[in-house]
Amino acid sequence: MIDISKEIQAQELINKTAKEIANKLKQMTYLDEQIGNSEQLQTPTLEQVKEYFKNAKEVREIGYDKIFFINWENVYLSEYDNWCLEDGETIRYIWNKKKGYAEITSYKEEIKIPKHYDNSKGSIYKFCENQNLNSYEFDIIKRVVRCRKKGNFKEDLEKTKVLIDLYLSEYDN
Repeated sequence: MIDISKEIQAQELINKTAKEIANKLKQMTYLDEQIGNSEQLQTPTLEQVKEYFKNAKEVREIGYDKIFFINWENVYLSEYDNWCLEDGETIRYIWNKKKGYAEITSYKEEIKIPKHYDNSKGSIYKFCENQNLNSYEFDIIKRVVRCRKKGNFKEDLEKTKVLIDLYLSEYDN
């Protein structure tokens, strides 16, 4: 015997989903029409779009005053070759073939890294992780590598000796 209430629920779910899809397509078409009739630009790759926005903190949507953050997990290339961000029920343009890129309204703060944290030749953290070092071994290696760069050579090596003694005493237990 067929359970009609489950069939009705399934049909209602299908109808609701179809309406949501139709509304999103309608919204995309409307936005495409509102953005303008200028000459079309060549569509950038996702990598190019990410590079453009790599230091962006907040972005103003093309054609609107709405400011938002970019969540790259929700960015996609629309069927109209525009880079869009799905933000809940709203579709936001971050690149449009007629207007180009959305406006960056604020930038991420630049991280100031002390020169003794220089990782230009590879990260000490990655090295220690690859060597499967524990926290004591990591701290000892880190202190020895950085002692000359920080300008407190003797003091830093003395601290390292104390750390080695502590490690030996705990290792024996």
